[in-house]
Amino acid sequence: MRYLFRCDGNSEIGLGHVIRCLNISHEICRNNIQATIYFLVENSYCRKVIEDRGFCVVPLKAGNYEKDFLAVIDDLSINVLVLDIRNDIDANFIKKVPTRVLVVSIDDPEDKIEACDVVFYPPIPQISKTPFKKNLKPKILVGWNYVSIAQQFKSILNNGRKKSRILITCGSSDPNGYTEMILGVCLRCLHNVAIDVVLGANYFKNNSKFILAKYDNMNVEFHTNVDNLEYYLINVDFAILTYGQTAFEAFCTGTPSVLLPISEDHYQSSLSISAEGFGLSVNYPVELIDVENKLVAMMSSFKKVHSQIAKSTEFEEIRKGSISDVINICFEEKGSY
Repeated sequence: MRYLFRCDGNSEIGLGHVIRCLNISHEICRNNIQATIYFLVENSYCRKVIEDRGFCVVPLKAGNYEKDFLAVIDDLSINVLVLDIRNDIDANFIKKVPTRVLVVSIDDPEDKIEACDVVFYPPIPQISKTPFKKNLKPKILVGWNYVSIAQQFKSILNNGRKKSRILITCGSSDPNGYTEMILGVCLRCLHNVAIDVVLGANYFKNNSKFILAKYDNMNVEFHTNVDNLEYYLINVDFAILTYGQTAFEAFCTGTPSVLLPISEDHYQSSLSISAEGFGLSVNYPVELIDVENKLVAMMSSFKKVHSQIAKSTEFEEIRKGSISDVINICFEEKGSY
């Protein structure tokens, strides 16, 4: 089997897309050592992340995008095309992909899904409210077992015991400036608690001197160039983080979370976790008093929340889920048409 992953290529907002695809790729390789995997991404930072994980990045000529993309699919004899990208490919383009190729899309909000074969979604409530066309082509799969999580988050578990330590992490760039705001609230309303702050690469590059100097000599530890976030997640009482891939990684380790939305849609998506009692969603727009109330509430209830996570069927589903197996089944079904 030969797979081509097309990911968003912006280093600040697209790295999460790349990580999701890398998770699936590693899963494919564990299940089939003969599988061949290629990536198509332009950004140099994302390219390096992919190549450092041992995968090949295919160059795309700066010519006719559509023609060259289709040529890559044909020249490499691709069997499965996985799209985790926004505003780059439309339904008309996908219809030109050879019919032998299984076209997969990940968490896609765009109209192009009507031309895909299968689309995976996390268990976000918006999907049940989306008016899909009755003659829509793709198989739409929604649930905890369709969330792409790296193996290391499935291999270890927060024990739920009090550690008097919390984690703050707000993504690669933290465009909303949540890190400093949350840190200030934590220091004001949570007492006798150590704080780990994981700074994303772009946030650290732009703000490190200021934030490191401001919180020097306080009970705060800053961490950069972190490639083992699971270590920090399992060693805290709860995490405060922006909703997205990291929220599901926290859930997979059994770690309760306070979820920060960067938009109204993100807030609605975060309810997939908080509505089940697995965390607390901060309202959008974010207000300090709401943040403070949610942090204080989580500080007193994190053991109960941890127990709810660890005993849930959703926890079992996300840890046992295998997107690569589902992709292979869909490819076999497509070949039998």
